Amino acid sequence: MRNILGRLGLVLLVLLGMEEVYRRVHYAADMRLYAPAVVRFDSVVGLDGDVLYLGESSNWTTGPEDRDMRSISQMVGDALFPVVVRDFTEPATHGGHYRRLLERIPDFSGIETVVVTLNLRSFGPDWVYSRLEPQLARQFLLAELEPRLWARLRIGLGSSVLDSPERLEGLRNRQWASVVLPAPAPYPTTRAWDRALNEIGWLDADRMRNQDSTELACHYVKSYGFGIDPARHPRVRDFDAMADWARTRGKRLVFLLLAENVQQAEALAGPEIAELMRAHADFLVHRYRSRGIEVVNALEVLPPSAFIDKDWTTEHYTEAGRSVLARRLTHQLQTQPQGDAMP
Repeated sequence: MRNILGRLGLVLLVLLGMEEVYRRVHYAADMRLYAPAVVRFDSVVGLDGDVLYLGESSNWTTGPEDRDMRSISQMVGDALFPVVVRDFTEPATHGGHYRRLLERIPDFSGIETVVVTLNLRSFGPDWVYSRLEPQLARQFLLAELEPRLWARLRIGLGSSVLDSPERLEGLRNRQWASVVLPAPAPYPTTRAWDRALNEIGWLDADRMRNQDSTELACHYVKSYGFGIDPARHPRVRDFDAMADWARTRGKRLVFLLLAENVQQAEALAGPEIAELMRAHADFLVHRYRSRGIEVVNALEVLPPSAFIDKDWTTEHYTEAGRSVLARRLTHQLQTQPQGDAMP
């Protein structure tokens, strides 16, 4: 018995030694290799700053005719000078990533205000179960899982904290096919709505089927044709957790509900999809304002001309569009008391 305990103790000491050597010698390099976004975030919050802007590609995507190439956060920073605005922008990120990043802000950080982009499309199954999720989640594996050597071994074996891309795609398709949509959806499920639109087709002025417009109409349905169950939805849990974090840390938290091309969605897919988009936005705005979080509701502040992508459902804006969002956010940060927000 003593022999066994002695051997187990020796194995434990070896493992602890290996963990310590890994942390001291290899961990920093592996973080730069496997978790560059997390490393970049840690670098950003380590700088002097007053406001931190967390966003995805909507922040800095520019159009081919833009002359002003500044991002939304840069426009806000210029307007608020000498207040220092830092940003962390990473494509395809959402509330699940922002929640985990906020926990990494050190107590000694000078950041007092955090702006988080609230992307309506990220609440849909197409984003919740995106094939990019495992790749993004791996960024946090090495940063969060203990012991670090075990996390590195899992990465080496191709392990992830999330399902495989194929399984995620299956979960997304199951959601589209089985979850009953709320009113005013004209069909019981997203799949049924998508198929009906595809079969009917979008007709141009000559009553001829326009395949490009038909496909875009279907994309709007798959992007925004969903329900939000507040008790079960992962993004709701993420934003709830951020609200709790702000209260616990005594930080000012502002959610920027991004603009969507509601006019184009309604023109292509019908008034029901636009009503659903508004209902989703109303739910989120009410939920977080009632929790004392400021929400800038920019859902319908931009015309179709302010959206760069005409053949996809993205939140990419021209310089005019970025300027409108920046002005509304700047106004919120300058003049509105915490817990109140522009409509």
